[in-house]
Amino acid sequence: MSVRILTTGGTIASLPDPESGAKRPAVSGEELVAGVPGLNRVADVQVEEIAAVTSWNLTPADMLRVARRAEEVLAEPGVEGVVVTHGTDTLEETAFLCDLTVRSDGPVAVVGAMRSPDELSADGPRNLLNAVRVASAPEARGAGAVVVMNDEIHAARWVRKLDSGLASAFRSPRHGPIGRVAPDSLELPWLPPRAITIDPPERFSHEVALVSAFPGMSEAIFEAVVEASGQQAWSWRARGAATSRDAPSGGFGPSSTAACR
Repeated sequence: MSVRILTTGGTIASLPDPESGAKRPAVSGEELVAGVPGLNRVADVQVEEIAAVTSWNLTPADMLRVARRAEEVLAEPGVEGVVVTHGTDTLEETAFLCDLTVRSDGPVAVVGAMRSPDELSADGPRNLLNAVRVASAPEARGAGAVVVMNDEIHAARWVRKLDSGLASAFRSPRHGPIGRVAPDSLELPWLPPRAITIDPPERFSHEVALVSAFPGMSEAIFEAVVEASGQQAWSWRARGAATSRDAPSGGFGPSSTAACR
């Protein structure tokens, strides 16, 4: 069985810069694979580099390129699954896009690391081994995109990064993981039904601003967003059960609503 690994950079492939000390992607995909003992006994692995950046520098266009490439690779004869190595800051966004646009039954396992390869107890090699095990597992077919971190398997549509330092940073609030990877077995007792899938667009043609609610916010915030960016829509991130108020203080005026029609 064959598994294709699409690499994008991130902490899993980063080392400290000799001059600044800042961690930057410096480990190639081939080096990543070579650093995982026993990986070649799990599957025939092929590596393809998509990018080599921190995940905050991955654009939506880059994420779309990853999703489109995953779909193309899964259509190739003999490819059982795809693994995407990724920085953790925006890992959940790319995973969700893959789940939305990849229609193949072959799984897409998105994986990263909370500790870089130079750190004590680096989690990247184990996470990558587990991701390849999931991507090549018959019981994972039909799962769509999943996130494999810290021995857990999470559905891409539910998972969130909830901590910036722990190896257990990824959680699926109100749902929990759909499976786990044990040293000698893969436990995937159930697969949630696939959500809606769409054909991937050629490109993203519209930007939508995300505006977070805060107490006492006024319509001027929305007006500034529309005026500065020229965007035709915005998304309002409310508090609690969308109980931030009926509208910003003073309501949505004609300037903000008309600009976004």
